[in-house]
Amino acid sequence: MSMGLKAKVAAAAGGAMVLAGAAGGIAYATTAGSSAAPAASAQLLGSAGAAGSHLPAAGRPFLRHEVRMVLRHTVHAELIVRTKRGYETVEVDRGVVTSDSGATITIRRPDGPSVSATVTGSTRFVGLSRSQLVSGDRAILVQSGGDALLVASRPHPPLTAANGS
Repeated sequence: MSMGLKAKVAAAAGGAMVLAGAAGGIAYATTAGSSAAPAASAQLLGSAGAAGSHLPAAGRPFLRHEVRMVLRHTVHAELIVRTKRGYETVEVDRGVVTSDSGATITIRRPDGPSVSATVTGSTRFVGLSRSQLVSGDRAILVQSGGDALLVASRPHPPLTAANGS
């Protein structure tokens, strides 16, 4: 059974984020001003090994935090994914929905640019359906060749007297 494009994109994005988080965490630990940080990072690198063995249990919470921080702060990513038809470039953008007109969806990234993609019959909406998505909602747009593959957003919090609505 072969893996579909969306599953490959998710796997590649997750793997890239884990690697980026690990590299960022190690770089941060080696440049942090305490004398214990270089020794700790050297121990972490030594136990991880060149062959890619698993990190010790003590390193896992640290990496989970670093991965969350990288994911939380990622605004744009470009991934090259291997598919049945060869290699395909996939772009991932995070921002606020500014327009969801008939055939396109547009989001504005926090760093300024607006990104648009064509919504097709195979575009998958996660969190909120297309009919529930409104201007101002935070969303993640995954696209390839100008066509939206995935639009992920969080459901709106329920309106209660406690949050002032």
